[in-house]
Amino acid sequence: MNKEGAYKDIFEKAFIIESSSPNYIVVNIIDLNTLNRKEICCESIDLSYALNLDSVEMDIDSLSYDNKGIPIFEIKSTKALEQLRYYQYNIETVDSLTKNIQTDLIENILVENNESGYSKSLELNTNKFTENYFEHFLFRKGIFTYRDCESGYTMILHEK
Repeated sequence: MNKEGAYKDIFEKAFIIESSSPNYIVVNIIDLNTLNRKEICCESIDLSYALNLDSVEMDIDSLSYDNKGIPIFEIKSTKALEQLRYYQYNIETVDSLTKNIQTDLIENILVENNESGYSKSLELNTNKFTENYFEHFLFRKGIFTYRDCESGYTMILHEK
């Protein structure tokens, strides 16, 4: 399965199984007040809550996706947009991480995770780059993540 297909599967499962360990998901949000569109990263439960605030019914089968396989949502409610940190989310931070982080950091995270099921490098970087920016960066590298319900740490999602 390609990255887009794998992400679509992970995205859909995040909404079917509402977990206390939510997936970090990347979505396109269109602010219906301004028609501006922004790619953001949030926890699946935050998107679910925002859709409820905006009285949007989530229908997995009728979602639209962009050319990268990222789902698109249209939201009008200011409260829902605030729930997603839409106004504060700075995609330039993610772009900067994509340009400036060395490949060996990603390799180190994956090696640590495979050896112990946990990565100290991942923890340090998710704490350094708050607001889900590092999780968004990892998504761009094809690494899907979730928040562990006990520790609160970002963990690498392994599909079974």
